[in-house]
Amino acid sequence: MRNEIISTDLGEIHDFWARAVYPYTAPIFEANYRLEPDPIGSAVRATFAEKEYLVTAAHVINRHLQGSGCDQPEGAPYSFIPEQIEIEGKVDTAADPIDLAIIELPRASRRGLQIPQHLALQVTDGERCLFVGFQARPKSWEIDSSRLTIRPKPLAYMGTVRNPTGERFSITFSEKHLYRRGVKQNPVGKLNGISGAGVFVLRHDTPRLAGIVIEYHKRRSEIIVTNSRALWVMFGMKAASSTGPSQ
Repeated sequence: MRNEIISTDLGEIHDFWARAVYPYTAPIFEANYRLEPDPIGSAVRATFAEKEYLVTAAHVINRHLQGSGCDQPEGAPYSFIPEQIEIEGKVDTAADPIDLAIIELPRASRRGLQIPQHLALQVTDGERCLFVGFQARPKSWEIDSSRLTIRPKPLAYMGTVRNPTGERFSITFSEKHLYRRGVKQNPVGKLNGISGAGVFVLRHDTPRLAGIVIEYHKRRSEIIVTNSRALWVMFGMKAASSTGPSQ
């Protein structure tokens, strides 16, 4: 297998690995001014303390929330978990350089990744990793306006962990061409919408969430990821605030 490969065919990346994490991957989209679905980002479904959450990059969701500093918030955000749901629960965010958001879901039909059991709190330079997300381009989705159906197409990329320091690490992204069933297609194009995607590594043959994509630097062929240690700290703070001071 090549060191790097990008594809919309999950089985082409690694049948077990990609398919194991895909059920925990969720798109985030809005209803635009024509009331049509407009993809804006990616997220990971997580379960913590018997509650369900979406984890994404803060910049993906902030501009859609009242009180987030936006003069005029954009359209209401939605997701599939797997049923369609409006994102309207409590949102905890951490600003740059962490750039993470934890969104409490009012309901969910199935459980997400278990926190902290399914986290990889440490990665090593050169380690193989995988992210699965959704490009924020309508042509990357199957949208049938006549039938009022929408089917997001996942984009998976297998790359290499680089420079794990502090609260971040990066992923090399030198393979720019998309593969479908082993045949090279045109370049993948913009990665808008990949922010919020989960990055996974293998631990004892089980995928573990290593971090959340927050940036893509085209000129450096580099994707920036906030690691799961920062995410775990945020969940810990949430747990502390919910219990309140001891009496």
